[in-house]
Amino acid sequence: MKDTELYAALLELGNNWAVTKVQLDSAKKRVDVWVKDVPGRTWKCAVCGKVSAIHDYGEEQSWRHLDTCHCETHIHARLPRTRCPEHGVRQVLSQWSEPRSQYTVMMESRLIDTLKECDVTGCMRLTGISWYTGWRIVEKAVARGLARKERRIPEYIGIDEKAFAKRHTYETLICDLERGTVEHVVDDRAQESLETYYRQFNKEELGGVKAIAMDMWDPYIAATRNYIPDAAKKIVFDHYHVTRQVTEAVDKVRKQEHKIMLAMGDESLKGTRYMWLANEENIPDWKKEEFDSIRRLNLRTGRA
Repeated sequence: MKDTELYAALLELGNNWAVTKVQLDSAKKRVDVWVKDVPGRTWKCAVCGKVSAIHDYGEEQSWRHLDTCHCETHIHARLPRTRCPEHGVRQVLSQWSEPRSQYTVMMESRLIDTLKECDVTGCMRLTGISWYTGWRIVEKAVARGLARKERRIPEYIGIDEKAFAKRHTYETLICDLERGTVEHVVDDRAQESLETYYRQFNKEELGGVKAIAMDMWDPYIAATRNYIPDAAKKIVFDHYHVTRQVTEAVDKVRKQEHKIMLAMGDESLKGTRYMWLANEENIPDWKKEEFDSIRRLNLRTGRA
C-alpha cells in the first residue's frame, strides 16, 4: 500500500478528498500530509447546505492530526469556495475539523481525553500544545456541552460555594442532587449570582423544585425565597453547617460556665472541651466514665 493510500484510509476522507503527498522529516519527527479535493465532486454551501458550483480555492491551511509513530502529523489543504445564489462565495467546511480550528476533530478529541486525566500543564508536556491552546480546547468543549444541555431545573438542588485563588475569589455551584451533576456555575456568591440562575426559568418550572440544600449563607437564602414558591418549606440546611452552629453554641456555654466555676475553685470542666463536641460514640472508653460523671452534675453546659 502506498503512503498516500494509507493516510487516505487513516484519515477516513471518503470520496471527496484524496491524499496527494506525504512527507516525513525524521529530524523534526514530523509528518506532513497534503490533501486535495477530487475533481467533479459537488459541494454544499456552508450556510444553507444547497449544492453550489466551485468558485475558487482558499489559501492553504494546516491542521494538526493524531501523531504517527511519535511524529507530529499535520494535514494541509486548500478548501474549495462555492458560489451560492443566496449567500454568495463561501468556503466549504472541512470534514476533518471544526471551523477556524487548527486541529482535526480526532486530535481535539484526544486532547480532551488527556485534559480529563490531567491539568492543562500536564497536557502541554504530554502533547506539546501551548497553554492558550489547552484552555481554548477546554472552552470549546464546554460550549459544545452547554449547547447540547437540556434546559431544565432539577427537582432537588444543591447550592454551594467554591473558593479558589487563595480563597479570595468564589464561585457558586448549582448541582442536581439526584443525578450528581453540576448544572450551573456563576461568579461570586452574592444574591444576584444565584438569582441569575433562577431567572432562566418561569414560575411553573420553579414551582417544580421540591428541595434546595444549602449552607446558612444569607444571600443564597434570600435569592431562593425571592424565586422559589414556598421556599421556606423547601430549603434544607446541610448537616455540616447545622452541626457546626450547634457545637459552637455548646462550646460558648462551656467557656462561660468554666470561667465562673474556676472563680469558685471548681475545675470540673477543665480539659473537657472535646468530649462535649464529639459524637458520643467517638469518646474514648477510658474517658466515658469521667464524662458521665460530669454530665450528672446538672451543668448549663450539659443542658446546652
